[in-house]
Order: sequence, then C-alpha cells, then structure tokens
Amino acid sequence: MKPDVKIIIGHYIILLAILVSWVNIDMVSPPMSIRILYTILFFAPLLYYSQAIPALVTVFFTIRVNSVAPFGYLPTESLLYLIFLIIAGIFTRNQNSLFKDENRIDKIWIAFILYTTVVTLINLSDKFAFFKYTLIISLLYYFVKSKFSLSLYFASFIVYSLILSIYSYFFSITFELVQYNSFFEEISRSYWTDPNYLGATIGIGTVLSFVYISRLYRPFNSIYMDILSIFTFVASLYTLLQLSSRGALISTAIACTLALFMSKVSFLKKTFVTILLLFAAFVFYKMGFFDAILMRISDDSGGSGRMVIWYTGIMNYLDQNIFAILLGGGSDWSLVLCRKGPLDWSPHNNFLQILFDYGIVGLITFLIILYRLIAYSKYKRMSFICILYTVLTCMTVCPFQFACFPLFLGFCMCLTKIDRHNS
Repeated sequence: MKPDVKIIIGHYIILLAILVSWVNIDMVSPPMSIRILYTILFFAPLLYYSQAIPALVTVFFTIRVNSVAPFGYLPTESLLYLIFLIIAGIFTRNQNSLFKDENRIDKIWIAFILYTTVVTLINLSDKFAFFKYTLIISLLYYFVKSKFSLSLYFASFIVYSLILSIYSYFFSITFELVQYNSFFEEISRSYWTDPNYLGATIGIGTVLSFVYISRLYRPFNSIYMDILSIFTFVASLYTLLQLSSRGALISTAIACTLALFMSKVSFLKKTFVTILLLFAAFVFYKMGFFDAILMRISDDSGGSGRMVIWYTGIMNYLDQNIFAILLGGGSDWSLVLCRKGPLDWSPHNNFLQILFDYGIVGLITFLIILYRLIAYSKYKRMSFICILYTVLTCMTVCPFQFACFPLFLGFCMCLTKIDRHNS
C-alpha cells in the first residue's frame, strides 16, 4: 500500500471517529468554526481520490443523518453533496476509467429524471428532493471507475450498518418506549428516528454482510472483511429486532434466504449454515429478542393502517382528472392524496408514491428501469439480491424520500454497469 494511501485512510478513520463521537441528544451543535473545518477536511481530499467518493459519502452521510444527535460536524443538506459531486465530476473528468465505454448512464434513467422534473415544475411544486436524489445517484454512478471503487462502495454499507447498530446498543435504553402490552409483560421498542426507515437502511448492511459471508459476492479476500461482515450481520440483525420494523425484517430475511441458496457453496455448507441460523433464531427467541416483533405481527393495526392509507390514496387519485392520473401531481403530491385530516401522510409504498406523484407514465418508466436492472444482472446473482431487497422495501415504505436509500440504488446501478461490461 502506498504511503499516501495509508495517510488518506488514516485521515478518514480519524474523521469517522470524530463524527461518531458527537452524541449530544439535545438541540446543541458543535461550534461553527469546527463544523466548517471538518467539512473542508472531509470534502477536499476526495477531489484527488475521486474513486472513494461513493464509499465515503455513503458512510459519513448515512451515519450523520441517522445519528442520535440532532446536529453534528457534517452537514446533512443533500444540495451541498450534489454541488460537491458536480464540482468533483468536473475536476476529475479527464481521469481514465476502466469502464470508459460504460460511463454513459441508462437513457431511460435520464428520461425518468427529466420527466419527473418537468411534471413537478408544471404542477408548480416547490419540492425537489426526488430530483436531487436522482441526480446524486447519477453522479455516484460516474465515480465508480474500477472494480476496486465498486468494492469500496460495497463495503461502505456494511461499515455504516455496524456503526448504527453500535449506536442502537448504547442508546437503546435512552430512547426506549413502551409500545405494547401483553398479558404477562410490557413490550418496549427502542429507536431515535423513524424505525421503519432506519430498519430499511440498516437492513442493507445486513443483507450485504450476509452476501459476503455466504460467498455470493466477495470483492475482498481478507480475514478482516470476514470478521467485519460476521460482526455486522449479528449486530445489525439484533438491531432490526430491537427496532421491530416488520417490513425491514421480512425484506432482509427473504433476501438473505435467497442469497444463501443462490450462493456457490456446497449443499452441505448451506445445510450447516441453515441449521446454525435456525439455532441462533431459537436462542434469540428464548432470550426474548422476538417479543416486540411478534407482538407487532399479531397486532394487525399497522398492516390494516397501511391498507387504509393505500385505499384513501388510490380513491383520491382516481377522483382526479385524466391528466393528473396519467402524469401525476408532482413531487410530494402523494402526501396530499393520503392526507389524514389536516395532516399530510406518506403512502407507505414507494410504487404508489411514484404513481401519485408522476402518474401512470412515471410508474411504468420506473418499473422499466427496475426490469432493466434485473435483465442486465441476470448473470450476477448479487445484483438480483440487491434489486430484490429494493423492491421488497419499496412495498412497505417510501425509502426514496430520504437520501440514504438512493445511495444503495446507485450501488445497484453500478453492479449492472459491471454486468454489461463483463457480458
């Protein structure tokens, strides 16, 4: 390893330690001068190490957004990251790329970005979060210029999932809330932000760490990565149980199960891992880790509540004129269609959200994009698992409302980039 590479690794390890050290749960932020200095120290070196941009942005931004502290050293405004990515793209435009013939992103994806933006402008909406996130995905796609860069991108999800799980372990008591009552005991649920979206975010690292352990996708041949993946899988699975997010846990379980049986290890090893996981699940059950999630599953208020939201949104959507049905009402119009009394409400389904916001045309275009991702990755089982987890998660929440999950979609797109190159 070159000395300058060691220095840059040490630099960001120190920055990461500083980032996670700020755990003030009150509405108190670090001094402005330190925040500015920290931001410069984070962004400036990436202009020279552009292939690390997707990985480092994923780790630092996701941890900061999901931190227990309302404020921290690093900004969370997605517009700032978008501006930086544009500047970095211009600064590094002449660098050679292993995939130089593949740098042009899918034309349908570009058309989708333009279409959703035009619909939002026509409807005079001032909400452009979706537009910013799609641009961020496109720019991150550009910076993955080698298999090593893709490997770092892959590892970043495992790293942040472990750190967020450690957060959960140390702060679970502080944020513990009594949610359910059984005949024998009260069931508590711990979280410091929306548990469904936090669970979906951590679930990405859970799936990818298991994918690595099951040898479905191993970009590294390192004992340290093996240890990191095992620790992350166990810690993040425990965190998902503590968060009691049914959608996140089910999506993770399905993706991990398919990853195991799609892996290239022998049938004997698959059987052994299956028995080991079942035994671990039994131990977790006896220790009470499943109490909250089982209580939530037995209580159908959450599921029926979603059905009411979906029904309300669909009925209001069908009551619109033909142009709104075909083209949608623009960004965040879905919140209005699913409104509960005076409150705007999320549709809790990303496919319905796209339908309400961008109409039948937008939904069909989005489904075509997902189909193309699957079609291009049919020779890559890893890509299929990632896209499957994305689809399952979109069925119960709207993860593309927040910047963390689009970072994962960017990774999925980069996997198809590799697939097309290898095909």
